[in-house]
Amino acid sequence: MGLGWRGAGTLRKRTEGSWYLLVTVLLLCGFWKVHTQTDDGKSVYFWETGPWGRCMGSDCGPGGSQSRAVWCAHVDGWTTLHTNCDQDQRPSNQRNCFRVCDWHKDLYDWKLGAWNECVPVSARTFGAPRPFVCSGGEEGIQTREVGCILKSDGSPAEDAICEYFEPKPRLEQACLIPCPQDCVVSEYSPWTSCSKTCGTGLRNRVRSVLVPPLFGGAICPNLTEFQSCKPGPCKGPEGMYSLRVGPWTPCALPQTRSARQVKRRKGKGGGLRERGVKDPETRELIQKKRTRNRLNRQESPFWDIQVGYQTREVTCIHRNGSAMARNLCTLRDSPPTVQSCVLPKDCQVTDWTDWGPCSKTCVEPKSPRGTRTRSRQVLQFPVGEGVECPSLEESKPCEPQGDGVPPCANYTWRTTEWSDCRMDLLLSQQDRRRSNLTGLCGGGLQTREVYCVQANAELLTYLNDLRHKEK
Repeated sequence: MGLGWRGAGTLRKRTEGSWYLLVTVLLLCGFWKVHTQTDDGKSVYFWETGPWGRCMGSDCGPGGSQSRAVWCAHVDGWTTLHTNCDQDQRPSNQRNCFRVCDWHKDLYDWKLGAWNECVPVSARTFGAPRPFVCSGGEEGIQTREVGCILKSDGSPAEDAICEYFEPKPRLEQACLIPCPQDCVVSEYSPWTSCSKTCGTGLRNRVRSVLVPPLFGGAICPNLTEFQSCKPGPCKGPEGMYSLRVGPWTPCALPQTRSARQVKRRKGKGGGLRERGVKDPETRELIQKKRTRNRLNRQESPFWDIQVGYQTREVTCIHRNGSAMARNLCTLRDSPPTVQSCVLPKDCQVTDWTDWGPCSKTCVEPKSPRGTRTRSRQVLQFPVGEGVECPSLEESKPCEPQGDGVPPCANYTWRTTEWSDCRMDLLLSQQDRRRSNLTGLCGGGLQTREVYCVQANAELLTYLNDLRHKEK
């Protein structure tokens, strides 16, 4: 009986212990779930990463690798186990990189862009310019693009390559935006006299620019101002009649110019005979002088300028529109009716010359066609408002004609074999000032010669010898 009761008590204690353990586990799970999430449902643990380390590898170039530290952190800042963070979102701790060696300095360099326009600090900070009182200028910022490039073709490269030799140049710099300068004008001049002596006329006054607008300042106002004026009512013929001025006629030579020149020459010749110049030597000297003067006048046929005249009609008109006698109008400011002018002449050119030879005298598959040209010359340059000269040269495509046209010489690059691998060239390029001098990056250096040669020289020589044999 005693043993049975003791066995039952032991079983009851074990059952109660298991029940307490289950409750404790459930409470801990709830507590863990509550403390691994924030109020908005996000995890309190997140991944942190350190900076990438030095690019390591045995060869120079893109075959290197670099690593960084990755750890799990709490939102309060302390580090915890990796298992507390989401493993699917864990950042990579290793990546490929370009291992830079000292001889890369001659291959890569920084490319600096032009500085952009100076932007006010207020506009950059607050998103829009704020009104301010300018006193000497406003502080601004300029930006530019800076990137590492390969010198040979200008292609972009990783900034870390150039940073290995030289720090990255600055992308921003301070600048000063000058205060806007508004336009400054002078005072108006006095009013001019009225354009009419009676009735309604106009008068004006002007002002000039003293300081032009700068740096976005206010533009200049109107510099001329007009005003109507009425000296008084018109009385008598001055208000009754007015002048009407017509357009100028086309420029023309006087109709009697040729006849007048012929008459003058006849008069000079007749005068000599009438005065009885019988000495043949004197007559010969006079004739030579006239010939020389005539040749001097015709010395430049390209610029044969003739001065003519133009006319226009100036009519006195009654205010009812009918034409009246000129003396009824005020002739004090009467406009001129005749003026000199340069007689216009159109450009004159010769006929086209024959087509020249084809510029291509050999056969080349890549560019089989050449060009041939022809030209013409100017006989008379345009004068005044005359028509301008047309094109004096034209060309057209052509191909070499005839049998036995030789092929064109073509050229190509040839190289020698690579030299033996040498390490002394790389040793001389290492920076002795560096404290971390290590072994050579990737071994030695090989060189070869590159030169340009004529690829088909033997073929051209053979064809030339064959042509000479046929002759």
